Amino acid sequence: MTTIDMAVAHPGYAGLRWFRRFVAAGFVLNAAFFVPGLFAPRMLEGWADLGITNTVHWLQNVSLLLIIVSLLYVPVIRDPFRYLFVTFLVVGGRFAAGTLFLFGVLFMDYPEGMRILAWSDIALSLIQAALLYRMLREGDPRAGD
Repeated sequence: MTTIDMAVAHPGYAGLRWFRRFVAAGFVLNAAFFVPGLFAPRMLEGWADLGITNTVHWLQNVSLLLIIVSLLYVPVIRDPFRYLFVTFLVVGGRFAAGTLFLFGVLFMDYPEGMRILAWSDIALSLIQAALLYRMLREGDPRAGD
């Protein structure tokens, strides 16, 4: 029985269920950026106020890297206890990205459109961190009582 099945079978593991949901929400948030970034980068530049550049290659490259990073979410959604190191990377990485975007907007002349990316990443990572803490306090459902 996987951690997913155990969490559903045991209602005492709400932290695990909610953590998995918010990691999945992070994947969707990433996809909302990388899909247009890869296939319609000019549209994303205008929509997100990222600044118009003379080349879209940087945005397509970032989108491809974000796809690779987002693939790490899959094992975390499936079994965060088994892939605990990756679980911490997912939460910490999102916080680091949000912090970089915020500092970039405030001190490094990043476009204003990065502000929404900063706050969404920081907010989501703080929620994920709180749920990760709760999940760890509740323990792995496979460990028993």
